[in-house]
Amino acid sequence: MFYIGVQDPVSEEYYTYTGERQYYFNWDAVYSPITDWHCVMINYDSFKWREVKCLFPKLALCSKTILREYLSSYFDRVLVGKALTGYEASVLENLSFIRCAFACQMNVRCKSINHDVTSRRCTINSETAETYPSNVAIAPTVSYYTVFI
Repeated sequence: MFYIGVQDPVSEEYYTYTGERQYYFNWDAVYSPITDWHCVMINYDSFKWREVKCLFPKLALCSKTILREYLSSYFDRVLVGKALTGYEASVLENLSFIRCAFACQMNVRCKSINHDVTSRRCTINSETAETYPSNVAIAPTVSYYTVFI
């Protein structure tokens, strides 16, 4: 598991390993407070925060939220109105672009994504349009993004 932040049992506030105070919203429905150290992790299935028990403070994976500016440096090529076909590693429904990008970061096979702004369909691709240009199709509501490696 990767932890985002750790709670101090004395102050009951969340901090990252750098000591920055963190605020978490959008908690998972199964969230329930527990004693001792609490570690905060993202529930990948629902993209909601979940608090889990940890016996000692753990290092946080990151200390900042994902920002669109960061994502623009994570993806180095954008094809508006096009999609890569035939190399779908995973298809996720009803995701915003930010969540689609996050899902790509969490999938080791992700080399590019197609995101449909109308249906909010996120396709994680195991290949790129640069490698397979003949598999790029016109898709008016889709944008294609290549991961910067």
